[in-house]
Amino acid sequence: MGKTFMLGVGCQRGGTTWLHNFLSSHPQCVMSLPKELHIFDAALMPDPFILFQRERIERVAGRLRQWLEQVEAVTPVFTPALRRDVEQIRMTDDFSEYVAYFDRLLAASPGRRLTGEISPSYATLEAGHFRRIRGLMESAGYRIRVVFLMRDPIERIYSHLRLDDAIAAARGAPEAVPAHLRFKDGFAGRHAALRTRYHATMAALDGAFAAEQIFYGFSETLFSPAEVDRLCRFLGIAPHAADFAGRLNGSDRLAELPPEDIRRARHHYAETYDACAARFGCDFIAAIWRHWSDAPAPMAAGEA
Repeated sequence: MGKTFMLGVGCQRGGTTWLHNFLSSHPQCVMSLPKELHIFDAALMPDPFILFQRERIERVAGRLRQWLEQVEAVTPVFTPALRRDVEQIRMTDDFSEYVAYFDRLLAASPGRRLTGEISPSYATLEAGHFRRIRGLMESAGYRIRVVFLMRDPIERIYSHLRLDDAIAAARGAPEAVPAHLRFKDGFAGRHAALRTRYHATMAALDGAFAAEQIFYGFSETLFSPAEVDRLCRFLGIAPHAADFAGRLNGSDRLAELPPEDIRRARHHYAETYDACAARFGCDFIAAIWRHWSDAPAPMAAGEA
């Protein structure tokens, strides 16, 4: 078997950090560092993702200014982190650098046959973008495999807000309004919607890849030997023991969402819930997504 490239496209708060760590520990894989390269979102969807490229450029510029201001410039300019920023700036401007990066990873890792990255915001890309990525990697001799993990939409959004709370608290500047109260104003925002309309992501992937090139999974079922073995078979790698206790980036659930906010969010994302039930089975989705049962009743005019 030749070399395989895995493109992880989400979802955000859907188990992708655990998946990256699992694959990084697999003896037949070498994954990107960092986990999320944010190349195709920044290059192909500049509104709103150009910020990833801007932040990289600002970090590099700041480090160079700092070096120039030193009286005795003895600190190395290109630290590993800075080198990664420069690499990613170049990849975003020239996709051949992206291919070359993964070629180097495999060349430096004898015995490894799968490489790749997971950037959850790639879930926002369109079919034409994915076709371009497919052509890029296949023309370089890669067998491409795409992984898209999903999670109950309401739970995904609420988890992200709780993570924001945890990050803010760790920085010594706690959020003034806790996650369960911010949810009502955040669930329909652009940031949330772009990452939660799984039916749109699936349509884009189906329009760019063959069915056998796409793995659709769920964070609610990912953490089991059977599901991990299914993923390994899909990727063409040997089964490998998984550390299910080492799940990362969890967020404490200090309060439940108000029922009215759940009702409104369930209505807002009804198309996503319905599309997943139609594709993967109503009984299956009902069993794994706690808010499937909160099926919306008709809403009054002006509600959303």
